[in-house]
Amino acid sequence: MGATSISSEFLIVCEGDGDVAFFRHLCEVRGIQGFQAERTGGGNAGFLRYFKGLPAQSGAERLKGVVVASDNDDTPDASFKLIRDQLKKAKVPAPDNPLETVKWAACDFAVTVLMIPFVNGASQKGCLETLLLQSVTARFPAINQCADSYLDCAGVNGWANAGSIAKMRLRSILSAAWAEDPYLGLQWAMNPTKDLIPLQHRCFDEIAEFLRAFPGGIH
Repeated sequence: MGATSISSEFLIVCEGDGDVAFFRHLCEVRGIQGFQAERTGGGNAGFLRYFKGLPAQSGAERLKGVVVASDNDDTPDASFKLIRDQLKKAKVPAPDNPLETVKWAACDFAVTVLMIPFVNGASQKGCLETLLLQSVTARFPAINQCADSYLDCAGVNGWANAGSIAKMRLRSILSAAWAEDPYLGLQWAMNPTKDLIPLQHRCFDEIAEFLRAFPGGIH
């Protein structure tokens, strides 16, 4: 699945709707200009198809840079390799490491891979929800304590997948915090008007600074 029309100089290609909403609202709240966020339509395995079709997308000629955004999950190195391999198969120059920027000469724009979460430039285990939790638990500390008891009681904290634990905790807190609709989707919960996930929280600073400086130095 590709963008139906590219209207910005910089594109962020994500896995799903929640990721797209995160980047769109983060850029709005932080005053970061020039970015358009789109999803692959196929999770972290959808980048190959997306990039094969990207050069033919309407407005692609205006692009100056593309950020590929994906989760580290429990195996940051393997997760990055999955993305890098797809870029190579799509004939896209692939950086050797996350946050490095390379030039796609054929299309005349920069490409980078942003793996979430990262701290001081180093990839960490987890996913977008791992990062969002830092903001949400600061916003709702009392509900977080209740969620802690619930996750312990339900055995969730013993799950093998850390990303699944983070998603369950986030879902529990957001459901309790939004009485109007406990099933509120992440893409809607991200909207700053709901004040559920404050995007000015310092946990998002490093991503915001990276986007603001992109494309930066090209290897």
